[in-house]
Amino acid sequence: MRRGKFLRGGLYLLLLRVDEPVLVAVGKLGLVSLDKGLYVYVGSARRGLWCRLRRHASRRKPLKWHIDYLTVHPGVYVAGAIVLPGSKGVREHDLVDLLKGLGVKGAVRGFGSTDDPYSDTHLLGPVSPEVLSKVLAYLSIDRRFPVGGLIRGSSRLRQL
Repeated sequence: MRRGKFLRGGLYLLLLRVDEPVLVAVGKLGLVSLDKGLYVYVGSARRGLWCRLRRHASRRKPLKWHIDYLTVHPGVYVAGAIVLPGSKGVREHDLVDLLKGLGVKGAVRGFGSTDDPYSDTHLLGPVSPEVLSKVLAYLSIDRRFPVGGLIRGSSRLRQL
């Protein structure tokens, strides 16, 4: 997969794995509790999509966004990302609505959605592998979502 298409902006679904229940202090949101499972964080980058994904995969960074508090926690792992580079006309809330339409619940109210008047959260889950497969199938059919790739594991993010 070439990195060039990731230099511009787009949307992404960051896949987070929690192996046992965790309690994380997340900025102004306070204490956030996550059960064991796979979670999906819906995000965007106006430009520098590749850099954004690498930042999420890094454990060492200043804590700027809600997601940073999770990705530095030792009990939370970046399992991969579904990348939608150059997603024109599609917003984060469209992906949130897609996930909720498939029965995925919002994990933490207000998480990552302070600038999105249409969504109450950008962190959803836990999500089953079957639902994640449905999301991938839907994204590959709907032309509004130009799937740029599926990246697995944070070590893979560092290698690309």
